[in-house]
Amino acid sequence: MPVVGAAVGAVMRALQGYGIDGADLARVAGVADSVLNDPGSRFESDTLDDFVAMPAEASGDEAFGLAVARQHAVVGYHLHYLLQASDTLASALERLLQYLRLVGDHLTVTVERAEGVYRLVYTCPEPARGRWLACDAFGGSLVLEARALALAPHLAPVAVELRRPRPAVTAEFDALFRCPIRYGMPRNVVVHSAATMRTPLPTANPRVLQSLEQVVADYVATLTDQTCASRLRRVLVLELRNGPPRRDVVARRLGLSVRTLSRRLAAEQTSYREVLHDVMMTLAREHLADGRKSVTEVAFILGFSDASAFSRAFRRWTRRAPWRWPRTWPR
Repeated sequence: MPVVGAAVGAVMRALQGYGIDGADLARVAGVADSVLNDPGSRFESDTLDDFVAMPAEASGDEAFGLAVARQHAVVGYHLHYLLQASDTLASALERLLQYLRLVGDHLTVTVERAEGVYRLVYTCPEPARGRWLACDAFGGSLVLEARALALAPHLAPVAVELRRPRPAVTAEFDALFRCPIRYGMPRNVVVHSAATMRTPLPTANPRVLQSLEQVVADYVATLTDQTCASRLRRVLVLELRNGPPRRDVVARRLGLSVRTLSRRLAAEQTSYREVLHDVMMTLAREHLADGRKSVTEVAFILGFSDASAFSRAFRRWTRRAPWRWPRTWPR
């Protein structure tokens, strides 16, 4: 499930507080350099899980997820300006729920209204390794974002319920949430009073809000059709420029393990081999139609051992010999 790359930046900054260089850990976990350098990129959440679990295990700090929240909140996901322009915390929350996909496809938040309170019920992945880290980070982020939006550093929920077991040391949890916390509960819940949610935001601006909503809505629309196969196709087009792509390298570019990539593609009724052949066939047609490269050159570009192997593959794809493919560029 894709996560925005800015989450990696938050983890990197949190690691600095523990005296740990995150760059090497990120690469060991399979986080591509392109993700490290692009906060707007998207990659798979299981890669982030591994990346966060490594230093959390090394530090032995059960509150590492809160350290990530302190470095990030929702502000880092480029939603802050939109939320900031809302008129109250309640309307900002509505927009956060509407555009939650910008944070990642791995999160859900629902709001339950009861007498005098808002109950924010959230779910996060709970991987075997570092099971509670994502929930700690996101729950902390929800509280910190409310404080940032209201410009009220002392704002606190009425109560917090966490699925995680009670940590051995609760000081960091108490310091961040500043309210009664119940551990080992069936759901993760942040409870705010209705009065808090009606808090006017000092930065409210209806005209700015209207403009930003259109920008954010347009961006969310571009994420709707991002299947694993389509993301793989874009990476393969780039990798094939440099010769035959290695499957592990391609998977790493996507922020996935080879096994996870195969599983995602199978869920979409396709495979790495099928997508690769489709991309190679498309590129072969384009190169041959261009007419400025020989069959041998096209075979080399696409990673075939020789022109004969390419010709056989091209016949399977198109039922034509490559030298008979129509040219659009004059010879």
